[in-house]
Amino acid sequence: MAIRDGTSSTTELLRDSRYHRAALTSDPKTVDLAAAVQKAATALKTRRDEHDEREDVRAEFLAVLVRTDFELDEKLRVVELETQAAVGKNREDPRYVATFHRGLSYVIALRGEDVALEVGAINKALMAHLPEIAKRHGKALDALAASTEAAETKWKQSAIDAGTAGVAEQLARGELVRQLQKNEGALISIYPGEKRRVCLAARVASSEPANALHLGATRGTPSPVPSCPANPSPPSRAAAARQELREEPNAGNLHVGICAGGIRQRVFLPRHPPPRCAIGTRVSAGRAAERAAVVRARAQALSERQRQRGAGTKE
Repeated sequence: MAIRDGTSSTTELLRDSRYHRAALTSDPKTVDLAAAVQKAATALKTRRDEHDEREDVRAEFLAVLVRTDFELDEKLRVVELETQAAVGKNREDPRYVATFHRGLSYVIALRGEDVALEVGAINKALMAHLPEIAKRHGKALDALAASTEAAETKWKQSAIDAGTAGVAEQLARGELVRQLQKNEGALISIYPGEKRRVCLAARVASSEPANALHLGATRGTPSPVPSCPANPSPPSRAAAARQELREEPNAGNLHVGICAGGIRQRVFLPRHPPPRCAIGTRVSAGRAAERAAVVRARAQALSERQRQRGAGTKE
């Protein structure tokens, strides 16, 4: 019986358990085995729902944290610009150094309790050296720093809660897998030597219709390797041959993808080059014509020289 391990998705394991329960309840000899699987599946659903809820809460707290961080950073930029204006853009001025002794980027990089402490120090320096700026922005800075610190604390706790719920869901998946394994042993004892009958209680990908394999597929979840055939009756040779041919397009067409000449062609048709004898014939005929022309020219030149010599002798 093909059973997934605990690393499989909760959705797939719950589908396996539902299929398994339906198979057990349809057989009077195995109906008593369904209750334990039902209990483990219910526990897994509960853990899954709790994990989803914790993840939703964590996302909400993260959104609040990001927003408060942004607002605090913007307020700090405004305060820093006003501080620069007050000291004539001289960052070596003792008033600027006392307020932003490590620069604005250092303060923006801080989080949670650390940024709250730094904002408190900035406010204290502003009240001592630049009271007008402290009067305009001091209260807002303190409120934003407190909000950021609280949001950071809530987000951390929500992340811990989500992680704990995730571990609980993983343990529940393992318990369901263990129960399915125990049921397999019970089925073997009920039907000794009838492996195909035992396999009827297992849900595997090959036991579903072909068009159902593409509906509701879980990403990243590999199908289990069945330990026994899902279909108790062996397929005919013709059906097996058709199934093998469907595994790859053009499987069975031995010459697909092969074209003449060793070069990729858009149309896969054999190209027949002209026979070598024809090429040789054309080449030989051309060379013979050239040679004949050369011979004729030489003969004419020779005859012309002989004619001129004969004319000179007569004179």
